[in-house]
Amino acid sequence: MKLLIILLTCKLFALEPSQIQSIAGYHTKYASTVTAISYVESRHGANVGVNRIAKGIMQIEPKTVRWIATKDKRLRWISNCSDRELCYVLINNDYVNVMVGSILLDYRINKYGYSRGIERYNRIGNLDYLKKVRERL
Repeated sequence: MKLLIILLTCKLFALEPSQIQSIAGYHTKYASTVTAISYVESRHGANVGVNRIAKGIMQIEPKTVRWIATKDKRLRWISNCSDRELCYVLINNDYVNVMVGSILLDYRINKYGYSRGIERYNRIGNLDYLKKVRERL
């Protein structure tokens, strides 16, 4: 419960690319790729819309977060969150958003390979998305 309270009340300010890379580095070996994806998805948080389904810097859908939490025990705390709490955390806690996005990307790359894993981060999985991410690397 204490962890949940910390996660819900922690609001980080807009992150610099170096901060995103630092956070991602704890959770994946593809930290530079996570930073590039965060730019493509939200320009490192500058274009985060709260009325959309996808949330936060990494633009992750809550249902995707719940799904990846079943694959990685570092995210088991998510099962204790209501949908409303999870959305709040994804929008307001940049560290958690980048952490979850890093774990998700790592899972996709391990399953599909590097290029296809990046395409699959964006659920539709298109070459245009891969091109945009590669331009940011």
